[in-house]
Amino acid sequence: MSEKEIKKILEENKVLKEENKRLRQLVAYIKKTIQEYEDGIVQFHNAIDAEKQAALRQAYLEADKGIVGKLMIKVDDLPISGRTKSAFRSSNIKTLGDVAALKLVDILRFRGMGKTRVKEITDILDFYGLEFGMDSKGIIEEALKNYGKKKKKGTQ
Repeated sequence: MSEKEIKKILEENKVLKEENKRLRQLVAYIKKTIQEYEDGIVQFHNAIDAEKQAALRQAYLEADKGIVGKLMIKVDDLPISGRTKSAFRSSNIKTLGDVAALKLVDILRFRGMGKTRVKEITDILDFYGLEFGMDSKGIIEEALKNYGKKKKKGTQ
């Protein structure tokens, strides 16, 4: 190989290294942009969830504590044993609506759930007029829709 060919190859190598560096920077920028976008989506969803919770609480207050109110009762506020509350917390069950949405089979899969705990949960659901396997999210969504319609009619 001649010296001229070697210089040409070295020059091409230098150009390729610079292009590689530029592409790496571009990839890093794209990754950062995607991460910022994903973080923004998470924040947006959290804000929507917060607004939804606020609207649900308002609907609850205006619904004379009807079924939506019952579904919104926090598990920690229920008169149930600490073991049952702990089992619900570890399974991310936060409200009575979450409990009512479960099937009895789901409850039995929780660690430490035997006859006594199942009876306790069944009694609580009966007390509030609820049952296993309810579409609690659907009920709440419907209440929100109706609340939104009532609110619009009231302001016009």
